[in-house]
Amino acid sequence: MEVANGITTTFERRRAVVWVCDIQGSTASLNNPDAAPYAEEFLKRFFWLSAVLVRSSGGFMAKWTGDGFVAAYDVPLDRDLMKIAIRTTEAAFQSSLLVNVTHLGVEGRPGSLFRFPRKFRLRHGIAYEPDALIVRHSAPDEQSTDIIGRSVVLAFRLSGIRAPFPGIVAHRTIVESARDGGTGLVFKKLRLRAADVLKHFKGERWATRQLYATDDSPSKARPRDVLVRQAKAALAKATGKAPSAPSHWITTFLAALRCGPPSWAPALEKELVRHVHDELVVPLQRFIDSSKARGQKRA
Repeated sequence: MEVANGITTTFERRRAVVWVCDIQGSTASLNNPDAAPYAEEFLKRFFWLSAVLVRSSGGFMAKWTGDGFVAAYDVPLDRDLMKIAIRTTEAAFQSSLLVNVTHLGVEGRPGSLFRFPRKFRLRHGIAYEPDALIVRHSAPDEQSTDIIGRSVVLAFRLSGIRAPFPGIVAHRTIVESARDGGTGLVFKKLRLRAADVLKHFKGERWATRQLYATDDSPSKARPRDVLVRQAKAALAKATGKAPSAPSHWITTFLAALRCGPPSWAPALEKELVRHVHDELVVPLQRFIDSSKARGQKRA
């Protein structure tokens, strides 16, 4: 601890999963005089939602970056890494889903020539930092937190790489831990060219051969009976009739969203629930019903 002139700075070592979130396209909108008011409103809502989401999922907000944030999740013991990796990737998924589905309720004025572009997308970089240095500054009417470490820098750089929905690029340690925990996300190993390493990592190759990104490539064809079983399992989880992955914190987040700023937050929760029902539950039920009818005809 260092104390001088009323300013206190403390330093603490921790193991942590570091999540860096960046908003793609925010700079262009903020530089557009017509778009700037709506981009600013989007950022206000995004900051509030991010703080609630990170806290609900068990992390802490380490730093705001202007158009994104750095969050960290404590890993008390190495054996805790699996559940923390699952929780962090789930939180990143939920934030991308919420932004993509609702755009946080921000659009242009009715009748205006300008309509707020539905192009904001989130990019996430996630890495494990086994030797993070947490720095906290405290001064009269001012407090700040920062996190330092080699993998923290890596997570920043990963957040600049585009990836299919939900836009996560992560180090192998995170991906393997999440897979061991039964994540539903699909990751594909990144094959970076020399130009990519120069662009995203300033030519530094440390850890660049151990990176994975979420993948939305079509899966291999599967027998219909296998697809039906998977559809039934997914439907049971979506409707609460079967235990799901360790994501009970999502209920806490949705409850906080429902009780958030009344002018917009409850509407987002309703829209998210509607989307899950209309775009997941209903299509799954139709597929199951059609498969059942086909089987009865054959019989």
